[in-house]
Amino acid sequence: MHTGVIELFLDNHAEAAVRDLWATLSRLLGTPRLDAYGMRPHVTVLASSQLHTYALRPLLSAIAATTAPFEISFATAATFLARDGIVFLAPTPTLALLQIQQTLYQAVVATGMSVGSHYTPETWIPHCTLAVGLTDAQTARAIAICREYVVAIYGRIVALGAVDIRPEQPYERYVLSLCGGAGPSSP
Repeated sequence: MHTGVIELFLDNHAEAAVRDLWATLSRLLGTPRLDAYGMRPHVTVLASSQLHTYALRPLLSAIAATTAPFEISFATAATFLARDGIVFLAPTPTLALLQIQQTLYQAVVATGMSVGSHYTPETWIPHCTLAVGLTDAQTARAIAICREYVVAIYGRIVALGAVDIRPEQPYERYVLSLCGGAGPSSP
């Protein structure tokens, strides 16, 4: 099954800090790093099996061209209550973060594509995934590791992009720098 995801990308400094945390969690928990799956540090904005990211490229390009980079900070490590073994950093909500998510949501829905129920402006939990597929014990340990190794991560959102996730296939991703920003390169 295909899943389309729209993501916000961090500046190089914040991305490196998240990658360091991925490495620490991997080493201490004995789990694979997320970049082993082709992921890069990001804030997930929208996701759905109905998102066809290739068709959204012109729309996303227009939004990126009119959106300035903005500050972001992560001072909370958390997990979803669904017991899905996901641990994430939660960004401090800012008006800029909430506005870009709402803009992207409204623009995508206007195309007729549906968005997953966890990604409406009313239900969205902004997150930067740190680990997936953890047991309950690993989840608790991951939160403790975050509390021990990270005070906070500060940076900027400098790009938005989209990725198509298909089982057993590499990610297909493209990245668009935000207006006036020097966005990260696509790996």
